[in-house]
Amino acid sequence: MRTSVNKIKYIEHINNRKKTPIFFQKWWLDAVCGEENWNAIIALNGEEIAGVLPFSIKRKFGFKCIEPFLLTPFSGHLINYPPGIKESNKLNHTHKTIQALYNGLPSFHYLKQFLLPGYKNWLPLYWENFKQTTRFTYQLDLSNSLENLYLNLDATAKQYIKKAEELFRVAKSDDSKLVFELIKESFKKKNIPLLYDYHKLNNLYRACKKQAACTYLLALSSQDQPKAALLLASDQNTVFNLLRATHPDCQKSGVSSLLVWNAIKIAKQENAVTFDFAGSMIKSIESFIRTFGAHQVPYYQITKSNSGLYDIIAKSKRELLIFK
Repeated sequence: MRTSVNKIKYIEHINNRKKTPIFFQKWWLDAVCGEENWNAIIALNGEEIAGVLPFSIKRKFGFKCIEPFLLTPFSGHLINYPPGIKESNKLNHTHKTIQALYNGLPSFHYLKQFLLPGYKNWLPLYWENFKQTTRFTYQLDLSNSLENLYLNLDATAKQYIKKAEELFRVAKSDDSKLVFELIKESFKKKNIPLLYDYHKLNNLYRACKKQAACTYLLALSSQDQPKAALLLASDQNTVFNLLRATHPDCQKSGVSSLLVWNAIKIAKQENAVTFDFAGSMIKSIESFIRTFGAHQVPYYQITKSNSGLYDIIAKSKRELLIFK
């Protein structure tokens, strides 16, 4: 199997590929990376594309790092299977394709990727000295009726929704500035570093909007003050809750539950198959997501370090953030 760094072939392939996840689309990568700041590995089986791996190399502490794209919950590789491939040959094809893609990457000091849910075979990467951590997202099956979706909510979620309906109204918005200010307030209160600025958020929203693939939802007080916001992004089958923020003075108001419930209703109206909460390993966020009756879905974080010095510096930086 041959590999090449070939962005043009990647774009042609993605444009012709059926049911490509939104996070692999050219316009998405242009928005989150910048048009000139990403590339792709192509694995060829004969003349057919067996798999692709988009990536971006950034300098971090002076080291070359390949990390998840901003505001992108899942990335990594995509694999194509020849029509009619036998099950006995499928695993061999998977192993060869994955090994070819990651071995085809330019040299790096550190790599981290969040693979798509459903991609459960990381064995070829284990053989190449990658490490794996299982993470979890939560997904809601939207084939159920809206009535059944509501019945499956936790009693706490129902109480919060009922309470918040008397205090807030939910509306769609195109105002990235309002959304970003809420995100900034929320992250500041939680002492969490914000990894993107207003311009990066707005770039992504505008790119998504051109594709009719995103929605901002705002929860407004009786004085029309924005108190909570979320961003939805959607592809052919799935609506993703990419980000969510609540004003610090409304944490116990139920507004977050109201906003997410409205997002689920919108996804249902759009005939989406799945509502994906885009994962979180933070205990308080996970317990909130669980109240919506979604089921837990594992996905893999894979990492590889080629530099002991990078590991030492990265660890010291993380400890500084913890004890700041």
